[in-house]
Amino acid sequence: MTLIIGPNISLDQTVSVPHVTVGAIHRAPVAIKLAGGKGANVARAMRRLLFGDPLLCGCFGGAIGAAVEGLLVREHIRYRPFRIQSETRICFSIADETTGEQTEVYEQGAPLSEAESEGFIALAEQLLDEQTVGHSRWVGLTGSLPPGMPDDLYARLIASAHAHGLHTLLDAKGEALRAGLTAVPDLLKINATELGDALGQPTLDQAEPAEIAEATAQAISHIPGGVAIITLGARGAVVVATGGGRWHIEAPRVKAISPVGSGDAVAGALLVFFDGDTHTPDTHTPDTSDERSLVSATSFAMAVGAANAQHLGASQFTEAEVRALTGQAQMREL
Repeated sequence: MTLIIGPNISLDQTVSVPHVTVGAIHRAPVAIKLAGGKGANVARAMRRLLFGDPLLCGCFGGAIGAAVEGLLVREHIRYRPFRIQSETRICFSIADETTGEQTEVYEQGAPLSEAESEGFIALAEQLLDEQTVGHSRWVGLTGSLPPGMPDDLYARLIASAHAHGLHTLLDAKGEALRAGLTAVPDLLKINATELGDALGQPTLDQAEPAEIAEATAQAISHIPGGVAIITLGARGAVVVATGGGRWHIEAPRVKAISPVGSGDAVAGALLVFFDGDTHTPDTHTPDTSDERSLVSATSFAMAVGAANAQHLGASQFTEAEVRALTGQAQMREL
């Protein structure tokens, strides 16, 4: 069982219309409602993969929070809720079938009280204690932080996880990312835009893979044995190991419907690959320090991310779609 700590839970609603016209009324024949927030998306991706066994920890509040819990139960995603006084936020997306673009409105959510923040941290610490008696070796820390949550939340939990002998994957942005990096996560999984923001390079996402790899190497240079996987959308991902290799993994080519949630699907795939037995061809226990495992894991994750992009709504892909795409990712050293 892999612990996923993603406090900023949401109710995600996605609709698709022939063409989005500003100021007009649009009637959508279908609305997809899912438990959302990056943590929920990562957990769903893991649940859809063979051997994926996530446990989601997040904040739930009010009638909307109860509805999200119901959606998690329906999808057989295990979770440990921390209940808050305010309503869980709602995030809304409109997909334009003509242009392929997607417009998103993400509610920030109501601020947590100091007592609620401390309570959530206590629950997360308790779950880290429980992880040490199981077979899981990894913890995923992912997503934005609710207002009122301390910026160093992930940094504190990374340090605690390491004290428990657990490995950590960090997928965050802004101050939560900057603080988290100081705690030396074992695996950093963010996109090029988030990396550029953290480094003060706002156009980094438009750079060539080699330039992105160089910036990544600088960002994790303080992490002994650190590994970063920077996703580039349809261009795939850059993989950088501290003191080791650099690679560009090209994503399989698919007819994309929506990219939303593909980065979360990649994070879920990486956790499934590294945290125990998987359906990959590796016969040894996968390890981020092993270059063959690292490249194989990223290639597998690119297949999962591409499968996600073929659907409206996060992590709606099937195991069969992943199998069909596995092995199609192309790798080159940088």
